[in-house]
Amino acid sequence: MSRKNKQSRGAKRTEKTKKRAARRSSNVIPIRGRDTSEIDMLIREFERWLPSVEFEDDPDKQAAIVDAVRALDLAVGYALPDHRPTEWSLEEVDAAIDFAEYMEEEEDDALPASIAVFALRLFIDFLVTTSRWTAAISADVVMGACQQYLLDSMGGLKVDVDDIDSSTERDALESVRVLQRLDVLMDWIGHKRPVTPSGWLKPALLPDLLHALEIEPPAAALKAMKHHRVLAEIWELARDAQLIAITPSHVYPGPAAAYWRGPQSLTTRRSTLAAAVGRALTSDSSAKAQFVDGIVARVVYHGLTIMPFAADRFAALRDDGLISPEMPRAHSRIEHIIEDGWLVLNEDGDYVVPEGLRPAVWDGFPERHIPESGEATTMITVRAELAGVRPRVWRRIRILALVPLNELHEVLQAAFAWNDAHLYAFTTPCFGHEHRYLSDEAMGTARAGRYTESVFDSTLGELVDEPGDVVSYEYDFGDGWEVSIVVEAFTPMNDGEPPVSIVAGGGTAPFEDVGGVPGWADFIEAVNDETHPRHLELREWAGLTPGSAFDPTSFDIDAARRRLGV
Repeated sequence: MSRKNKQSRGAKRTEKTKKRAARRSSNVIPIRGRDTSEIDMLIREFERWLPSVEFEDDPDKQAAIVDAVRALDLAVGYALPDHRPTEWSLEEVDAAIDFAEYMEEEEDDALPASIAVFALRLFIDFLVTTSRWTAAISADVVMGACQQYLLDSMGGLKVDVDDIDSSTERDALESVRVLQRLDVLMDWIGHKRPVTPSGWLKPALLPDLLHALEIEPPAAALKAMKHHRVLAEIWELARDAQLIAITPSHVYPGPAAAYWRGPQSLTTRRSTLAAAVGRALTSDSSAKAQFVDGIVARVVYHGLTIMPFAADRFAALRDDGLISPEMPRAHSRIEHIIEDGWLVLNEDGDYVVPEGLRPAVWDGFPERHIPESGEATTMITVRAELAGVRPRVWRRIRILALVPLNELHEVLQAAFAWNDAHLYAFTTPCFGHEHRYLSDEAMGTARAGRYTESVFDSTLGELVDEPGDVVSYEYDFGDGWEVSIVVEAFTPMNDGEPPVSIVAGGGTAPFEDVGGVPGWADFIEAVNDETHPRHLELREWAGLTPGSAFDPTSFDIDAARRRLGV
């Protein structure tokens, strides 16, 4: 199967910027002739609102943010005439980013693109807060696109975790504070300790545990263990790692406790630290909390590479106003991680993961936070199932995140034994207006619209973020086959693994031009019915030999792999 070179989003934007520069003799996007009354009114309101949430004591930054918003809105309005200041789509955000990057490149005194996008994010927050948002698309989705760009601006390198000898790794793990505290906790529990019905230590025991852990007790008496951040985190980690087992009345040593200090201690401690890393970098709360997760994860990620994130760079991002509202929270999280002992601020002023801890930290690093550069070795496992077809027809496929959608189409054609004889489309349910990805041939059909991109410019890895995400594949707009592609897992590419493979499946896929779901149902009924007037015709179509029956539940995976060519 042929492969086209896949450009990163940044590379594509750079290319578009160059093309735009070549088309224009001026480096300023014209805005003359547009009605600016609505944005002018909103800007005045935005100016009054901004000090209440950001830059209260810095009027210069306020002015820069306001000017950036006005410039972005006017530029997008020129490029997309249907644009309204109270309605921002993903397409319009992309146009704003293109303009910001263009200005940063062409104008020496232009605001950095990342800060301009941050300004746009603040403006959208203003629209929502003041009940001025009028778009059908959720504002969270649009702000999420801004946030993702800001995270991408922090960069990313390939992680290269070298093999660490066992003695070095063991010494490093024994020095990790969070694991040392688990040592103390397990010794303190001993045979058993009483717990509340909700599974926390009884409050009367907490002062003694704090003393054992050498943690300064709070000024006020603790009414519940879960209200102390460090105690709660250690307790939950011990529970998740099965170092403790909790009943309605007591806590006991868990099944993993027997391996904590024995010959298997290295493996147990590594997996426990990996669990701690996963917990520290994953939030199930608000979108803003998940954004903080992303910032912290970028810092940790760089700490696993040859170019760690400098503390002064982190401070500069904060001081420049970039993602400022989340930076203090992110910095606090980083300080907590440093306290736990698996991230350090080295003598050069860089945030680094100690060498002996890198295997464990990388094991626990959430797939969702691997930057775009990590897609080079990330495999996505999906289950592709035909909608409405009985018996069920499904295929499990592993595909490299960087494989473009046009090649995913080829994989699906091979998996379902189709002949690529009809038009197709991919769609994502990420916002109110379905985002479609079409081939060049399908661009002129009714499937095309405002929210349409080329299958050659997008990858599966760009469309999905986590297990459970769904992409729809439509094939043959006449028969109307719909394939639901559900993400099951993100895993590293194995040595020698091909970029795409069909690993499992079930059910015979409907034949081309059979007439959609009802036509296939009629086919299955008629092909094995000797009294049906089309019985012989359909048997010939199915390639059945005399005496054989058609089995709609069968799937020849070897034949599918041969069609795929791997």
